[in-house]
Amino acid sequence: MSRGARLAAHGAASTSLSLCSDRTLREHDRCYTITHLVNWLAVALHGYEPDERKAFVRACAQGMSPGDVPAAAAAVLVRHAPVAAVMGDFYRRFRQESRATPYPLEAIRRIEQRDGPSDAATGSAGGQRPGQSAAPRT
Repeated sequence: MSRGARLAAHGAASTSLSLCSDRTLREHDRCYTITHLVNWLAVALHGYEPDERKAFVRACAQGMSPGDVPAAAAAVLVRHAPVAAVMGDFYRRFRQESRATPYPLEAIRRIEQRDGPSDAATGSAGGQRPGQSAAPRT
């Protein structure tokens, strides 16, 4: 049974997501991980409730420096908040409006075209591993 079929059978995905390719499902898993990390940091560092967390993530997505947090955590928040904001909106619409909410693949691709792909496991750009120097963003 394909992964999409398993998700659909368990009711874990919308029709639009359950019919996606394995590549799109891997993209969802990566974005889910990023979103979970950003939301966890917002709560762990500031104790935000859901509405405050949503506003904080959105502000970080717009480039606000989170301030008063360790530099590494601030870098992760600013780097990954744009994807977390898009995914948070998707999850809210999926839960509150319609299970047929389309997965925001194009919005995520636009973010990655603008900022470069990110690696949720390392918090680095384009598969960059810790200790490697990165070219400055323009």
